[in-house]
Amino acid sequence: MAMDLSAINPLLKDEYEDYVVEAVHTESVAIDLFTEGDTSTADGRRVILPAHLRRDNSGIGFVGEGRQLPTPSAEQSGFYTIPFRKSAARFQVTKEAIDQAQTNKSSFVRTLSYIMDHLVENLTDIRNKAMCHYGADVLAHVLAHTSSAATLTVDTPGGVTLPTGVTAGSRFLQVGQILAAIRAGAIVANTPVTVTSISSDGTTIGVAANTADMNDNDLLVRAHSTSVTDVADTSWYQAPMGLLGMIDDGTYVSDYFGLNRTTWDVIKSYVFSSVGALSSDILQQGIDVAYARGRGKISKFLCEQAVRRQILALREGDVRFSAPTHGNDNLDAGSSIGHRGGQLTWSDIPVLVDYNFPYGMLMGIDTDTLVRYNVVPGKFEDWGGSVLVPAAQTHTATGLFYMVDNFFLDAPNKCVRFDGIDVTVTSGIHIE
Repeated sequence: MAMDLSAINPLLKDEYEDYVVEAVHTESVAIDLFTEGDTSTADGRRVILPAHLRRDNSGIGFVGEGRQLPTPSAEQSGFYTIPFRKSAARFQVTKEAIDQAQTNKSSFVRTLSYIMDHLVENLTDIRNKAMCHYGADVLAHVLAHTSSAATLTVDTPGGVTLPTGVTAGSRFLQVGQILAAIRAGAIVANTPVTVTSISSDGTTIGVAANTADMNDNDLLVRAHSTSVTDVADTSWYQAPMGLLGMIDDGTYVSDYFGLNRTTWDVIKSYVFSSVGALSSDILQQGIDVAYARGRGKISKFLCEQAVRRQILALREGDVRFSAPTHGNDNLDAGSSIGHRGGQLTWSDIPVLVDYNFPYGMLMGIDTDTLVRYNVVPGKFEDWGGSVLVPAAQTHTATGLFYMVDNFFLDAPNKCVRFDGIDVTVTSGIHIE
């Protein structure tokens, strides 16, 4: 009998590389904008800022000889009241997992450092998602009434309606997440549920052992365990304020840190709704409106990749080819800024891209108005000299990384937003 692979298989070794492949996407752009603004150390319960909101518009005028003088009123002021928000990431590890992975011979990486490093990355990832939205941490809406369904159809990722033709409702949902459904400010009975699968077309999710009766437009948010019954034990409106709530006209956040946007027009951003096809003129209008309303100087544009492609398309008639970059005689059929690393600008204003940003939306931001109020910048809790605290009745331990802060834009009228831009989004993309 000839020796073949099946015969010698017990004698063969497996070859292991000495690194761990990082397949999980991690990038933060929106939240990094605040590193360019002011970071203020704060404590106490909250930050309170006085704001000048309206002029005395009746006590001024031009007066004829001997005629009545203007009737004085008062300058109008108010207070921004900025609460602090806690972002937390918790892990649990067995003692065996630590003991048996202490050398290069026994493991690829040390268990504790591997967990701690990725825990911080994971928290950064959801904080960056929150910065692209409006503080509610809504992950999606339920689409249509379902009862005890193993599969939920979802839409409105991040609480933002999808553009026409885009179906990525599960965009911010992940396998393993624990979700509560919120209706009229309360948890829907028999939720939370755990996500078990995401459909390839982005329209549905699988959930385990669901016995809940969910309605169309119930909000799906993070729950902190499968046993919670109080909305306070979810992430609903516990996230830091995001750019979508700051650069807004009241569509998403009507009460902006204690000041009502209906009452005080000065704290509204101008929003171009239902833009449709993007044009050079509408972009210039936005730059001009930000200056006219608040003397704002747009220093950054922020959008998702699909909107960036629309801005690139505006240039096609003028910038068709790039100079050769690879030592050949042919011109590059495209622009050198077409690839993701290329810095696109419009009117010399950088166009930043964040994959968490709402589809079909573009913001023009005066970054001088961004502030981060910071109580705890980010740390692992020290339990008497250790980041680990023993869990009850088991040989396991838990650790906690947390931050306490909030984000603020002090002059929304210096910024502008474009909604409802026509985009083409590649279907079937889900980012872990």
